[in-house]
Amino acid sequence: MLGDTALRLHQTDTDIAPISATPTPGSLDLCLRCQLPLDEFKQHLDALAIDVELGPVARQGANGPIESIYLRDPDGNLLEICRPASR
Repeated sequence: MLGDTALRLHQTDTDIAPISATPTPGSLDLCLRCQLPLDEFKQHLDALAIDVELGPVARQGANGPIESIYLRDPDGNLLEICRPASR
């Protein structure tokens, strides 16, 4: 974890989803923390016609429970947008 940014290494034989479009040894996804409620962020993505692959879904973050939305950049890399879960 680097401040509010997380870099996660993916194993090629994992059952965790979603994963990199082309999982290879050393591939990763980028996780960025969002200040907006994820429903509001997703509405913005919808308005821009950006496909959401998954979410919002509950996940375990480095500092506790989070909610995440997953999407892809133009090269197919996995991007996770997260926010601490409401308690």
